[in-house]
Amino acid sequence: MNTCYADWAATSPTDSLVLQASEETAREYPANPSSSHTLGRSASRRLKELRSSIASMTGCSDKHIVFTSGGSESNSLVLTSLYWKKRPGSVVIPGIEHPSVREYIPFLERLGFTIVPLSAPSGLIDPEALADAVTDTTDLVCLNAIHNVSGAVQDLTALVEAVRRRERRRVHIHVDAVQALGKIPVALKRLDIDSASFSAHKFSGPRGVGFLYTRKPLHPLGSGGGQESGQRGGTENLPGIAGMVRAMELHHGNWDTFLQQMEAFRKLFFSMVKDAPVMMMQDSNRMDRYAPHIMLVSVSPIPSEVALRMLQDRGCYLSAGSACSSRTARKREHVLTSMGFSSKIASGALRISFGYTTTEAEVRYLAETLLEVTTQLQSVLPHRT
Repeated sequence: MNTCYADWAATSPTDSLVLQASEETAREYPANPSSSHTLGRSASRRLKELRSSIASMTGCSDKHIVFTSGGSESNSLVLTSLYWKKRPGSVVIPGIEHPSVREYIPFLERLGFTIVPLSAPSGLIDPEALADAVTDTTDLVCLNAIHNVSGAVQDLTALVEAVRRRERRRVHIHVDAVQALGKIPVALKRLDIDSASFSAHKFSGPRGVGFLYTRKPLHPLGSGGGQESGQRGGTENLPGIAGMVRAMELHHGNWDTFLQQMEAFRKLFFSMVKDAPVMMMQDSNRMDRYAPHIMLVSVSPIPSEVALRMLQDRGCYLSAGSACSSRTARKREHVLTSMGFSSKIASGALRISFGYTTTEAEVRYLAETLLEVTTQLQSVLPHRT
């Protein structure tokens, strides 16, 4: 049976060279980097080398890199550091933010923070709307580089400038950049942001490893054993970090080639489903503002769960939104309604995402199968209104 894996935004298959790098590191550096003996010092030096490699590829100093288990933990370190604020102010959290950010809203509210919501029509945040949301009490602004569901590429330069011109004191700007690394250039220092989250498994790296960029050290809730300059306790996952760096090296500087290939796939896909009951949920007049490897469509009135089951039965694997909220339709639809879509349209949403090893044959098979499935179901379901 033909197959198509179109859920790269949830996780990417680990590259064989990455697995090789992780295995070699596990064999060559068996000790804990915090140990004082010879093997420990050797592991510590290797950890330092890997940290410097990441800093070089992301345009910052190695002292700004904190190794974590991934994007969700990195987001958590930033959000929970607000616990120590003596005078809670406000936090700007757009409605489209990842669940690992939005789920902290009750925590922040219990601490006394005011949550300032922000809409994002078709997934795009307007700089002027963001500027209006920033006040003298703003402590933190949460943004994303590439939206994990809509594929919207935020204009971070304009958004950061909008915050900076309204602030009277420096506001902490945190960027969830999990979907960006390996697909577009990332120059952290130049962006003038305060922190950013990254996760290796989004760009062919290992699962369970990532890093956090911090312009200044954070004050975490707990320091554990004092690793990572006291910002994130626990023995560093040296084999995983080595695999992550290898994955970054594989894709560093190859963004144009990747984006051109993904753009060709996007055009091919939509040309093949133009006669299907499929609604594009991205702004067709601003397609240059969306990452070409992520496409968001609705097959309403067909429920997304029904379409996904039928597609899976035919070997096509995709999702209805973020994998971190896929088990809770209500939370998933919150993101889409924040983008301006009705609940009915949101209930039929499908996220299609391609990656480095996606082939034209896979794209064609997915398009043919989606056309077949939606046409079949359309005959037994009411029309969209």
